[in-house]
Amino acid sequence: MSDQSILQIDTDEELARVMRQLKTLPQQLGAPNVLKNALNSTARKVRRQIIKDSKGRYALKEKKALQSESKILSASASTLEAAVLAKGPMRDIMDFMTQPNTDTAAAAAKVLNSGAMKPLEAGGLKAFITTFRSGHTLCSGAARNASPSKSCFRLPFPT
Repeated sequence: MSDQSILQIDTDEELARVMRQLKTLPQQLGAPNVLKNALNSTARKVRRQIIKDSKGRYALKEKKALQSESKILSASASTLEAAVLAKGPMRDIMDFMTQPNTDTAAAAAKVLNSGAMKPLEAGGLKAFITTFRSGHTLCSGAARNASPSKSCFRLPFPT
């Protein structure tokens, strides 16, 4: 008789067991939830930064409008993608800083915070703004839309 022992290892079976354990490792560690939380947190910060930058750039009267026009598509544990969507209607000139007409000057508007108030006139015709007792604001003159049903100005503003 011999004093030697024989040790047999079935490597195929052991390798399959190790692979099964490695496949469940991300769920055991909670990696999808950690990534989901990180993506959603980053998306919220990006949205806040976009709103802050827009407030600094544009001379809007109502700053809260930018918040309602941006939306976050959140990530989930199964879909690790997040997006910030910002869309809204074309802005009317009355949404920006405006100055009513005077006896001698046309109405003026300021679109960018870095710009100055610019008179709304084209071809020597001056625009004017008036508000009726009902609260309706009428924009008329050189800067009026071609369509009377739409309100106010659509002039290209040099920035």
